[in-house]
Amino acid sequence: MPLSFFSSSFEHLLAELKRMDALIKAYVKQAITTQKHDNPYPGLQVTAQEAQALLNDTVGLPFWHTAYADIDSPLSQFAHERQAIDQAVEQSIKKQISLQLIALQQRFQLTPQEIDILLICLTVEWDARYAVFFAYLHDDVNQKRPTMDLILNLLSQSWSEKGAMRLWLSPTATLRRYALIKINEQNGASSLSRPVNISERITHFLLGQEDLPAALSTIVSIMTPDKSLSALILPAALRDRLDNLLTQHRAELAQAVIYLQGGTGAGKRTLAQALCHALKITLLVVDLPALIKSQSQERVALILREAYLHNAAIYWRGMPSVLQADQQDWRQPIMAASKAYRGLVFMDGEANWPWAQTRVPEKRILTISLPPLTTLQRQDLWQRALPHLDQNTVIDVATRFRFSPRQIFSAAQLAKQVSHGDNPRDLSADDVFYACKLQTTQTLSTLARSCQPSAQYPEIILPLSCQQQLDELLHHVQYATTVYEHWGFARQLTRGKGLSALFSGSPGTGKTLAAEVVAARLKLTLYKIDLSSIVSKYIGETEKNLEQLFLEAETHQGILFFDEADALFGKRSEVQNAHDRYANMETSYLLQKIEAYPGIIILATNFKHNIDEAFVRRLQFCIDFPFPTAEERLRIWRGIWPKETPLSTDINFSTLATLEIAGGHIKNIALAAAFKAASTPSTPKGAQVTLTHIKAAAQGEFKKIGKIIHPEQWASL
Repeated sequence: MPLSFFSSSFEHLLAELKRMDALIKAYVKQAITTQKHDNPYPGLQVTAQEAQALLNDTVGLPFWHTAYADIDSPLSQFAHERQAIDQAVEQSIKKQISLQLIALQQRFQLTPQEIDILLICLTVEWDARYAVFFAYLHDDVNQKRPTMDLILNLLSQSWSEKGAMRLWLSPTATLRRYALIKINEQNGASSLSRPVNISERITHFLLGQEDLPAALSTIVSIMTPDKSLSALILPAALRDRLDNLLTQHRAELAQAVIYLQGGTGAGKRTLAQALCHALKITLLVVDLPALIKSQSQERVALILREAYLHNAAIYWRGMPSVLQADQQDWRQPIMAASKAYRGLVFMDGEANWPWAQTRVPEKRILTISLPPLTTLQRQDLWQRALPHLDQNTVIDVATRFRFSPRQIFSAAQLAKQVSHGDNPRDLSADDVFYACKLQTTQTLSTLARSCQPSAQYPEIILPLSCQQQLDELLHHVQYATTVYEHWGFARQLTRGKGLSALFSGSPGTGKTLAAEVVAARLKLTLYKIDLSSIVSKYIGETEKNLEQLFLEAETHQGILFFDEADALFGKRSEVQNAHDRYANMETSYLLQKIEAYPGIIILATNFKHNIDEAFVRRLQFCIDFPFPTAEERLRIWRGIWPKETPLSTDINFSTLATLEIAGGHIKNIALAAAFKAASTPSTPKGAQVTLTHIKAAAQGEFKKIGKIIHPEQWASL
């Protein structure tokens, strides 16, 4: 009964194997009937009769092959059966029935003869009887798998045709280049006598199994795109460009190399998935650092094979690792694979496309840059991630944390986990801010240490003018979205939209405390920069350290606090030697980095006149912290004590305020006095901080700072 169509891929594969079975059995029967010698030890001994028989055979073909006239050969009948199967395949495709063997043929662009080679190798994996048939046709009981010679004999009708077919089994042919088959190496054996095996991965594919091979399980991941471009938050210009590529240049795009440029978590892989979704293909992501670590370049061919099997675009993740100077041996195979692959290839990175190092001839290269999200785009993503979050919190968190899409969704998940409520609607602003800070509180390498401010804004006592300037600084952050994006000022600015401020004043006047207050009010982490790890006596090292600092700070979303900033931001000097020239270059470089930094930078110095004027001109805020007046010192003395501290009634704060000392030193005196009181034997009223404790602590503090107080002033306390 003629075939009409195949109801399943398995039914089609069985039909193809039956066709191959008929061919093999026909030749086995012919070999039995035309045996020209009787050797009791076939494969172990060559008799004179065998040698004489070989002299009479056609060159290049075995005796069981030449017994047929061409018109009656099994190969002729074989062609008729193939025609019937091809017609059934055509009808199956019309009925949209997926056939794995046809998919394999199309994705690797295999010829019918190459498919037959695979089927011959598959027979012995399907039924052990074929091992006996192959051993008989080889005349060798040990040769139970088809060799190159046997495969060519089964599929060719003449010596010339056999010679031409050898190209399909060459090392550069598709079957071997992509490891669809493997030819076993045997010492001293000719290439024709080597056994040929079908890859286990191909066998699994034909049976409908999609598992990755063990060699790639830690290197490759398969992603089925489920997001469309319309679901992504993209700049209008980029969206228009992508829509144009998909509508006007779809075929070219499907075989291009696309370089996705953007920072960590910018959405490069998400965009790649969306493009694959539009092209109706899957995405195969390759972890290049893991591939390099495997030290096996043979896996590049396996990666290409998987990409074809899954009809996938290739995403080389971590492309910068291949561009490093010590990885030149990997660069060539990766670029060669990208050139050879007949499909879409993605590469990612943060820097511009390295044209000099990575050429992909005959491929169109497109660069797609993903800029940092605007505040409005961050608001949109926060609303998607946490739809029940109130609008004010959405605006607040989007303004203060310059998160990438990945960071936003990670923080949202973390907020749900740390929330004390069972209902998503119970998520509070504190939960969200806490989750955001957990994303950003890692230490900046060895260059800074994070500080979680505990100071509350009312605790700092400053002149009204200073407090007003601090309020303006906070407003600059809180209303940045309104001014820059809603009111369009972002288009007018050629430099960065970050915030920089200089806090200057004598030691202890509240500069560090003010920085902590700003961080507390904005619910951001304060990173105190360790200048000893930044400044280096070696030429060029300071600049490298600064580059690392600002690069890492971009991902941590905190406030950079440079104490004693004049060590870095001092006035540029007249060039008298190479060190002066490089020092001035570092100062200029630092100025450029501060202008470009999108976050908050606070500089603190005891000597404002030592700061380079170029810095002062370009800072948005310069706040002077004056020495506190007697009235301000009185407020500090009264407010420095926690409410739980037991204070003696003999303390006269008005008299203490006559001591000309800054707030930072008052804090030190209060803390030292508290420890002295705690270590003093208790009175009947219990331990208390007395004036005696404060005077003793003050004497120690004054001695520490080298300040002398007249004995009469001590006596008046």
